[in-house]
Amino acid sequence: MRLINGEKLSALMVEHSVGVNTHDEGYKIDKEFWAQFEKFDDELISSGDVPQADKLDVLNETLRGVAKGQQYGPEIVDHLVLETEEDWTRRQADYYALAAAALGFLEEKEGEYDGHRMRRWELTEDGQEYLEYLEEDSGRAEEFRQEHILDLRIFEIIVERIKDEKIDHDKIKELIRENTEVTGTTIGRRAGTIRSWLRDFDEVKMDDDGKTAYDYYEKDLSSTWGE
Repeated sequence: MRLINGEKLSALMVEHSVGVNTHDEGYKIDKEFWAQFEKFDDELISSGDVPQADKLDVLNETLRGVAKGQQYGPEIVDHLVLETEEDWTRRQADYYALAAAALGFLEEKEGEYDGHRMRRWELTEDGQEYLEYLEEDSGRAEEFRQEHILDLRIFEIIVERIKDEKIDHDKIKELIRENTEVTGTTIGRRAGTIRSWLRDFDEVKMDDDGKTAYDYYEKDLSSTWGE
């Protein structure tokens, strides 16, 4: 590693447009670039608590697989392929297990699979209760799931904003950028999941003409949302 002085570093950054943007009038600081270095502190929401799992039915199927003993990543992939008749990668399946864990439905343990140490998933008490509701009372299952979704801090922030004003999808991404450790293109994918999960709530309406807009129905307050 070779150290260089600040003046030379500044010149290189300008030359390669790192942290600065070139304009007709000269140079301007790239605020988005430098904001990445200000994100990481104890108050930001962990990336693991901002789910990336668009389809709630696949989330449910992931839990059913774990309940049947499909507790390791490769087993969950096989279960999802069988039950959904779609192709799934290990990474995609992991996102659904992580989302279920963020909701408090799965718990991560250490295990061994095919001779390798690997993450093993177990149902929590809430996860077991949710599966029972899915089988016996779909309405209660929906309420139970929504309660856990609203326990996620990023959803709490977004819902509080929705109650105050109508916001579009770009604003959702901005709130993720400002309040979580998620960065880069991942922000858009996490915002897509939030958009999908918000559709689960009757209290939120969306206008898909152009940008997606979220608007809270004050006249339809329910016990799920609280006062």
